[in-house]
Amino acid sequence: MTTTDNGTGIVGNSRILDAALEYAAQGLYVFPVRYGTKGEEKVDFHPLPDWRNGSATNADQIRRWFGPGGSWEGAKLAIDCARSGLVVVDADVTKGRRGPQEWAALDAPATWSVRTPTGGEHWYYREDPVHPIGNDQSGKVAPGVDVRGLGGLVIAPPTVDARGRYAWMEGAPEWSELPTVPRVVVERMTRRAEPAAELTAVPAPASGTYGSTPWTPEQADREINRELDRLATAENGTRNGSLNNAAMRLGHFVPHYLPRETAVALLTERARGIGLDESEILPTINSGLSAGMREPYAVTAPGATDTGQEAEPTGRLRAALLKRSELSKLPVPEPLIADVMHRETIVVLAGKFGSYKSFVTVGMGCSLAAGVPWMGHEVPEAVPVLYVAAEGAYGIRKRVDAWEAAHGPVPDAFYLLPEAARLLVPADVAEMDELIRDLGIKVLIIDTLHASAPGADENNSKEIGPLYDTLRRLRARHGVTTILVHHTGHAGERARGSSSIEDDADTAFVIKLEGDGRDANTQRTLHHRKAKDGALLDPMPLRLTLVPGTDSGYVEPGAVDLLPGSLTVETLLGWLEELAPDGSITGRPMAETLLRDNNRPTGKTVHLAEAVKEYKRKAAARGAG
Repeated sequence: MTTTDNGTGIVGNSRILDAALEYAAQGLYVFPVRYGTKGEEKVDFHPLPDWRNGSATNADQIRRWFGPGGSWEGAKLAIDCARSGLVVVDADVTKGRRGPQEWAALDAPATWSVRTPTGGEHWYYREDPVHPIGNDQSGKVAPGVDVRGLGGLVIAPPTVDARGRYAWMEGAPEWSELPTVPRVVVERMTRRAEPAAELTAVPAPASGTYGSTPWTPEQADREINRELDRLATAENGTRNGSLNNAAMRLGHFVPHYLPRETAVALLTERARGIGLDESEILPTINSGLSAGMREPYAVTAPGATDTGQEAEPTGRLRAALLKRSELSKLPVPEPLIADVMHRETIVVLAGKFGSYKSFVTVGMGCSLAAGVPWMGHEVPEAVPVLYVAAEGAYGIRKRVDAWEAAHGPVPDAFYLLPEAARLLVPADVAEMDELIRDLGIKVLIIDTLHASAPGADENNSKEIGPLYDTLRRLRARHGVTTILVHHTGHAGERARGSSSIEDDADTAFVIKLEGDGRDANTQRTLHHRKAKDGALLDPMPLRLTLVPGTDSGYVEPGAVDLLPGSLTVETLLGWLEELAPDGSITGRPMAETLLRDNNRPTGKTVHLAEAVKEYKRKAAARGAG
């Protein structure tokens, strides 16, 4: 039941758990925090470790945190702004600030708001996907007005601390009707600041050349010019991807060094110079810049040395620090397929052509959509699956038919996309983002990585990196698990290309073939190469079971029977003894050892079995004559 307590607008009832569940049902990502207070200020602020990845909409996870006996019972409630698609304007009144009056003076569009325990105000807006903005506590928008966006959190009603209560001022929002963040906020957050205000270090992405050290203007100029020069020499077939990569890298310098409009102008000039069509230039630039701006580089003041300047601590690392007694608060990975893979991870499955890669992933997709075990491993919950058949869809359809005939109906929560989704093309990424959101997809199967990243050099980690960045953003926004189907190298021992393809994944599998064959008599074995948060499975032999009427089949665990006809190991050994009791047949001891020890014939023993069978047939014919 939803109640409103004398205008406080508490969602559900007064308990944090009910509010968290209702927020999550509206698509907001929530997580627990603990803190104390000292006067007007919060102190000892401890959010959920790795909350930017661990915030959740899953009701079971939320109950494990906030429910009776939960690991965070009694904690305060926070909302992850980035994953929830929110920008929150914080009009502060502490330390004599007049944030509400300054905000009102900007005449921004009205929206739902929260009264904070100190008398401040939180104004909730929907993010602008074209102009993503981060966090600010320096008064860029107005004195006493802070902003919580990408990478930010906000304490939500009905949290209560020693100073008072967080409460909706006019009732809880209609979340689908939130207005977009006002233009004045976007403009003031992205304008170039004076050099004196450029000294706060913003953590650089892991790919940043200088790690977390702020860039000097000289360093930034060199890097920007290098990117523009690379773009100017892009060849046919790589031009759009090169523009997206250049925009993403320049986006790291916006707004702390380079104004967005300047970056757009520079990139547009180079894009026209390499002959890109006008209709695709601006969308590609906007998408790439927005991605880069999610992880901004900082820039030191002009004239600083290349070693940078000492930065003020942000408190981010201190807030994440855990004592030994607090380690139990770390989120527990949730299984997607028990003992095989977890939710919200990136999985790589690699194999040579003909290794049954797609049979395996079709089986995974069908099991997950139907909520039934996969090869004996429990699937805790049915989830919507999107299978991207980038190398042909007809064979996938037949495999789904065969799996369904053997295991039961596959629901319409299994979606097939018979087109390649190019993960380095902004327009395709934007459409995938929309599909995943609208369909509620929780498992994305990309078959194959190569067909979904045309033009990318698989051996170059810098070109594979942006693809993984795309998958991580989809995971952060939608909680989706991605299974990447890929090829192995010549040796067939690991995923083809850069080692980062497996290194950057959470889980990795390889299907190996015995020998050079590709027919049904060739043994395939699934090997578990990497498990970030669990134990490795034992190698699993695979065999194909054909389903009459489908022109296809499904893969199940089990060794392939390579003996011809209906022969068994014991029959073959009996024939060997009958034909040559003195052991005179060449190779017989080796054949017996192989058959008895492994219960699996090699190519040589298969030929031997054929020869013995033929000898018996001829001997029987002579006896009859």
